[in-house]
Amino acid sequence: MDYPTVECGRDVPAVSNEQGRNYTKASDEYALMRDCDANSRLTAQHYLWKNLLGYLVHPDIPMHGDDLKVADVATGNGIWLQDLAEDIPLSAELHGFDISLDQVGPRPWLQANIHMHTWDIFEEPPSQFRGFFDIVHVRLITFVVRNNDPRPVLKNLTKLLKPGGYLQWDEVDAIGCSIKTVPGVKAENLDALFAQLNRRDT
Repeated sequence: MDYPTVECGRDVPAVSNEQGRNYTKASDEYALMRDCDANSRLTAQHYLWKNLLGYLVHPDIPMHGDDLKVADVATGNGIWLQDLAEDIPLSAELHGFDISLDQVGPRPWLQANIHMHTWDIFEEPPSQFRGFFDIVHVRLITFVVRNNDPRPVLKNLTKLLKPGGYLQWDEVDAIGCSIKTVPGVKAENLDALFAQLNRRDT
């Protein structure tokens, strides 16, 4: 199947500088940076997450079949797909979706079976991808969920799945997190961050 090609990492929006960091001025509500440091964060975060879980795709999800189709939604820099592509046949189709592809490297850097697409998870999925995927993966998106209601996102993610397909949603339990500091050392900023996260989850 032919898919629209996307020149990843091209035509990046105007760059702004705040607090000594350059970042793109994309027209979305993404609160984090999209610069080299952010790419490094996404890559490190990916390998830490993989090490913690011990897998990319949950072991109970079947990964066989020559026509396997996998989506990574909120793909960021595409590191999850790139890592997955190393372990599965080239016949598998891997698709990354994000509201902005500014953090994805140039097309020649991606494996041939990886395709990137711009898509806002709050909008209807593209018609050609409804009921298309065996596996849909998403990770660490609760901070963009609107009105503390994941149902619109969940509805759109499940529309991507074939009947009997699998949704793997990896997330942090911010409520169950705790901060352990050195006795006598103040961590006011961390305390404020977790207090804000906990308020948002209630």
